[in-house]
Amino acid sequence: MRKVIGIGETLLDIIFKDNKPVEAVPGGSTFNAIVSLGRVGADAFFVTEIGDDHVGALVRSFLSSNNVCTDYVLEQGLEVARVVGFPR
Repeated sequence: MRKVIGIGETLLDIIFKDNKPVEAVPGGSTFNAIVSLGRVGADAFFVTEIGDDHVGALVRSFLSSNNVCTDYVLEQGLEVARVVGFPR
């Protein structure tokens, strides 16, 4: 089976309902694509940098639970970018 390798940034999407934050989930365009491929059984790898903090651990766990290899997810002294979106 061929490997699929995604390279990109990782964001933390903050989901709001009724003007209140209700959930925070990892995201990003390449991140979302590689997670979808992992969910359908592709041999998926993701190359990115994450923070050495709670959010970084959340990102790594999310990837692993969606069958994405995290061997190339590098922990740095960074903070994961947060994205805030409001439904219309």
